[in-house]
Amino acid sequence: MGGHQDACHEDFQLKGTNPLLGEQWPKGAAGPARPTVGGGIAGWLGMDKPSSMYDLVEQMFFLYVCMVKAKDLPPNPITGAPMDPYVEVKLGNYKGTTKHYDRRTNPEWDQVFAFSKFRVQSNALEVYLRTVT
Repeated sequence: MGGHQDACHEDFQLKGTNPLLGEQWPKGAAGPARPTVGGGIAGWLGMDKPSSMYDLVEQMFFLYVCMVKAKDLPPNPITGAPMDPYVEVKLGNYKGTTKHYDRRTNPEWDQVFAFSKFRVQSNALEVYLRTVT
């Protein structure tokens, strides 16, 4: 039993590793990446690419939409008072809404919306300027 405990104990010991980060080999390519001078990696395209901690995270693709501001908005046609503006951004089934401001003709939102590339079901981005009713 002593040998069994030693083997199990050994499996949970810290081990040093030296993974090659950031490499994406095409199907059928042979051989690992070659370390280069300066710590970079010569990849399958033959280009040097420094590795980083971000190489351990799966890359995701997003469409970023930034609503910055509106200028010189017209007054509410019914009341004549300044609008209570906000922006609605739609991409397929996904919708984002900015905060609204009470009675502003020059609102500044500075809000960013991120839409995942893999969940987009539309080719049209719709942006609506609305007022709270």
